[in-house]
Amino acid sequence: MRAKYFFLLGMILFIVPSVFSFNCEYFTGIIRDDCVSLNDTGIIASLIYTNHTVPDFHVIDQYNSQIVINTPPDDAVLHSGNYIQNAWISIIDVSPSIMYENVTYVPNNVTVWTEYGYNVHLPNDFYASKRKVGQTCSVTYTQSGSTTVLSVYSNGVYQGNNNKQSIIVTGDSIISVTSSISVSIAADFYVWGSYCDVKSVYCTCDYQKTVYYSDSITVQDGVNVKYYASNNVFDATIIGEYHNTTKGIIIKDADTSIILRAGNSSYSNLEFEYYATFHKPPYNVLGLDALRQKNVQINNLYIYNYTFYTYNVDNCSITGYSFFNQSIKPCITNISAISSPATFQESSIDLTFIIMIGVFIIIIYIVYACIKHYWGRYILLLLIFIPGVLADDCGLTNLASCIPQKIYDYTINLLNAPLQPLLSLMKNLLSNSPSITLFGGIWAIIIYCLSIFYSFLIMYAGVQFIFSGHDIVKRELAKEWLKNTIIMIVLIQASYYLYELILNVSAIMTSGILSMVDPSFFQLTADNLANVGLELIFTLLYVLVLVITILYLTLRYLMVCIGIILFPIGIFCYFVPPLKSYGRLIINLLGMLVFVTIIDVIVILACSKMIDISLFQNFKILLMITSLIIIDIIAVILAWHILTKTGVDDNAHAIGEAIKYIGMI
Repeated sequence: MRAKYFFLLGMILFIVPSVFSFNCEYFTGIIRDDCVSLNDTGIIASLIYTNHTVPDFHVIDQYNSQIVINTPPDDAVLHSGNYIQNAWISIIDVSPSIMYENVTYVPNNVTVWTEYGYNVHLPNDFYASKRKVGQTCSVTYTQSGSTTVLSVYSNGVYQGNNNKQSIIVTGDSIISVTSSISVSIAADFYVWGSYCDVKSVYCTCDYQKTVYYSDSITVQDGVNVKYYASNNVFDATIIGEYHNTTKGIIIKDADTSIILRAGNSSYSNLEFEYYATFHKPPYNVLGLDALRQKNVQINNLYIYNYTFYTYNVDNCSITGYSFFNQSIKPCITNISAISSPATFQESSIDLTFIIMIGVFIIIIYIVYACIKHYWGRYILLLLIFIPGVLADDCGLTNLASCIPQKIYDYTINLLNAPLQPLLSLMKNLLSNSPSITLFGGIWAIIIYCLSIFYSFLIMYAGVQFIFSGHDIVKRELAKEWLKNTIIMIVLIQASYYLYELILNVSAIMTSGILSMVDPSFFQLTADNLANVGLELIFTLLYVLVLVITILYLTLRYLMVCIGIILFPIGIFCYFVPPLKSYGRLIINLLGMLVFVTIIDVIVILACSKMIDISLFQNFKILLMITSLIIIDIIAVILAWHILTKTGVDDNAHAIGEAIKYIGMI
């Protein structure tokens, strides 16, 4: 009996995918063939809408304009009265609109697309078989008239009566539509004539009167929208020129994506990715979803904290994108604001001022004499005392302390500038969830290939169950095989969403722990003499270990992305006993690669906290190098453990399982 239920469940799993079909005649050529083979509405929507960097509502509207709706969508509510049957109304789409975090965002001017319909049910005509003078012999019903009034409202304010109605949105709104339907039915009554009786041959059925009946019903639908009031703040300003290098700054808000172009240099900072989805089945109306996913690309320029450096600013411009706005601005040149010569107000001569200038000249002379005669010794002393000098602003009153401070700041920034891109890359590789959307099409092809084996596995279990006879062992093995097959099918079909959920959990945990690490932990500092000396000795080793760690994290990122292709294969192999060791190896290896970053950031957090211990305060760079080496060693140990342990433990088990199931034949 249980085997019968498993067989029924298997048949349902095969039939359900065919229900969610898409009319692939929209495409042509190779894309049409891919559509037919995939038959997955999520991936098909990506075939229609391919621009994931900026919203393109022209593609959405062009596709939706070809849809003709004559019957109610699946989510429409049907209403019936006495004569009006299956009345419905539905807001098919609000355009333009973007779904972000389960909220529908709209701009100031939108078009509301509404469709509605109903059926009229007439009573059955009446015909009398008995003849009797004056009695009703026939009643016929016809529809004498009907009216339908469509009304579109925004926050209860009437906007119009078109099925594609343009409305103005000034704030968060409830867009509602109503359809008032009225139907009039005419009933024509006929009576037997005066000569009618049972035996009369001159009997007639004469018209007597017409009675009118009416029926009316009102149906409604609504949708909540949120007004997107982004100001689209962005600018690029050129603020300095140094020989062949131009310096500029970028200003943008958190929701605006930008693309800076200057000569053959470019910089793009995109805050969102956009994906098309279907709604209103079975018509598959196309909509646009936004996902906050930062994407930064740099070409032929250097940028740090929105300050960029490039050697060519010809035709410099910056383009800003938000959900519904796109505009381009030329770069602003404001070099005079920082490079104009200083101006001084006239003032009376002050003796104190003259004395300060004299003292300053004497100090400069002494420093010059010391450097000239004792170059190495005094330069070393200068480097030692630089960290202890503090100066807020430079002026004639504090030049002696300000100049060393500025030299110190410049030196530290100069040392950390080449490291900053590497540190930022390492942080992103640790905390960001790998993007698997690029491999969605390949995943669908893998699922399609694996689905070929489903029927063979189920048939194999059924044949073994039928021919097992009274052999209890074979019957139990057949049941176990069928159970594993059903579980395998469910997990493989849901593998994309399951893998994405695992990645998001790992990224959230990693980011949470990483946020507790001091942002300056991996930067070179000169907070004490011992640390300065160690940094001079171990900087090259630190950079080498940092590069090796980044290479390992990049390889891990790549393997995790490809893992969406290997994950369903691993599940398939795990539930096929002769291949179970390979499936376990794939799943264990992917699990290690996904969650190893949690261990990595815990190691980094522990090493960053150890600086607070007095024993390690003077050995910061050693802790930095140690944390990176531990991360690399952990990756090697875990990978070696998985590869060796899985192979050794599973060899005997795999052979035994293979012999056991071969014995069932």
